Amino acid sequence: MSIRSFALNLLLVGYMVCTVGLAASPKPDGTWKWESDLDGRILKSTLRLESDGKKVSGTYSNNDLTAKVEKGEIDGENLWFEIRAKVDGVEYQVKFNGEVSDKRISGDIEVFDSGSLVLETDWNANRVLVDEDVTGKWKFEFTAPDGVKYEPVISVRKLDGHLTGSLMANDQEIALTSVEIKDNQLRFEYAIDYSGSNLKLRYRCDPRGSSLTGVLNYEIDGNSGNFEVSATKQSDEMDLAKGLVGNWQLSFTDPDGQTHSPTLGVAIEGKSMSISLTVENSGRTLELRNVRVEDGKLKFESTPQRQGRPLNISFSAQAEGDQLVGSIDYEVQGNRGQIPVKGKRL
Repeated sequence: MSIRSFALNLLLVGYMVCTVGLAASPKPDGTWKWESDLDGRILKSTLRLESDGKKVSGTYSNNDLTAKVEKGEIDGENLWFEIRAKVDGVEYQVKFNGEVSDKRISGDIEVFDSGSLVLETDWNANRVLVDEDVTGKWKFEFTAPDGVKYEPVISVRKLDGHLTGSLMANDQEIALTSVEIKDNQLRFEYAIDYSGSNLKLRYRCDPRGSSLTGVLNYEIDGNSGNFEVSATKQSDEMDLAKGLVGNWQLSFTDPDGQTHSPTLGVAIEGKSMSISLTVENSGRTLELRNVRVEDGKLKFESTPQRQGRPLNISFSAQAEGDQLVGSIDYEVQGNRGQIPVKGKRL
């Protein structure tokens, strides 16, 4: 079998070993755990972090409380942030300062009461891998030995208390097997009969927040090889939708030069999202269809009447903080066009 023949089918099967690649600075993203001995009482702490290369956010939790990470930053290997913890009616300011490596944070924790230092302790946290770190959709990117680029999407999910997953390739969903977290790695396997030969796929991955890098090694008929791969975690559509909840004042100018400012309302109940679009002045609510979050954008269609004629519109916008930025594609009597639309959270 030629390398090209194998590469053309690589989306279906193979043998992968994913490890974290070298980076200019370590990423704090992920889950960290440690224990502290406070006068004989063992305090078990968990820290979940996300970063954009400079700003750091997340949550801290222990036996007694859960708190939001505040004022978090990372500069090279240096990480610092603080939390506010209320214990027995007293609010404490807790400052964390540490040096981050790929699998460890070493530093100190300082606890303040009304600005006065009341406790200082060592901070030695270890990276751990939990279900929340690995579940979701991972979009891989790699170039096979013949120079062809592939972008398979691999989904990992939890079902009945166990991890499971699938690979999307050639519009076909293929089940993964032996999906587990072992030795602090995400592992799973896949195999298929290929022209009478057994082609194997095994992953050993070290996710780091929303990304991972590694090596893909394939095995077939006693032959094997490897090359580099990388993947990014795709945002969950419902999580994106939650960031849109509320009322938005839209603003756009139609092809006739008239400015409009309808109100867009977004609500979520359970796993369902509902949207209303209210026309300014009249208070009339348009009927919307095909409401969805897709490719990180809020999208829907509507067909209001304009001067007695149906006007087909397709709305698409994404949130940037408290702003919406997007466009409206329209069609009326065979005439088509696109106009920009902006919005601000009310």
